[in-house]
Amino acid sequence: MQNKYTLSETEIEQLFIFVKKKFVNYYDLQVELVDHLASLIEADMEENPNHNFETALNKVYAGFGIFGFWTLVKERTNAAYRNGRKLWWQHFKALFGWPAASVSMVIAVGLYFGLEFLGYQTVTWTFAAVVVITSFTLVLQTASKKRMFASIVFSQGALGGSVSLAFQIPLHLAIWSNNEFLANSTWTFPIYLLVALSYLAMVKVHQQVLNELKHNYPLAFQ
Repeated sequence: MQNKYTLSETEIEQLFIFVKKKFVNYYDLQVELVDHLASLIEADMEENPNHNFETALNKVYAGFGIFGFWTLVKERTNAAYRNGRKLWWQHFKALFGWPAASVSMVIAVGLYFGLEFLGYQTVTWTFAAVVVITSFTLVLQTASKKRMFASIVFSQGALGGSVSLAFQIPLHLAIWSNNEFLANSTWTFPIYLLVALSYLAMVKVHQQVLNELKHNYPLAFQ
C-alpha cells in the first residue's frame, strides 16, 4: 500500500545532507540510504500524523542503533573489495585471450626492448610516471564536483589498488636500483609484464564501473 505522505524535494535534499554528515561519502550508497530513509519516514508520518519530518527522521535513524550507518558502510565496503577483485580478475584473464592478447603482446614487446636497450631505471621511471598520471586521472574522473566519490567500488575497490601501486613503484625503484643483480636479472621482464597487465586490468575495471555509474547516477557527474 502506497503511503499518503510523500517527502518533498527539499526534504529529500535534507536527507542527502544528513547522510553526508554521518560520513557516508559515496553517492551510490547515499542514494540507497536516502531511498530507504524516505520510505521509513513516510511510513512513520502516515502512522503518526503528529510527527513532523525532523521527528520522524530522528526516530528512523535511532532504529539503526548506536553505530548509525557505520555497519551498513562497512558491509558495502567489504562487498566493494570483493566486487573489485572479481572484476579485476575477469579483465586480467581477458588480457590473455583474443583480441585483448594483441594489446598484451604490444606491452610485452615494448617492455622487453625497453629493458634491453634503455635500461632498468629508465623503464622503471617511465612506468612509474605513467602509473601516477593515470591513477590521479582516474581519481579526478571518479570524484564529481558535488557528490565527492560517486561509488564506493572506486575508492575501496580497484581504485585503492591503483593509487597504492603509483606510490609503490618509486619505493621499489629506490630499493632495486641499489642492487645490481635485481636490476639486471632475467626475471625483471616477466615481473614488469605481470605488473603492467595487472594495472591495465585495473584501468579496465574503472572504465567499466565508471560507465555503469554514469548510466545509473547521472546526477553525480553533472
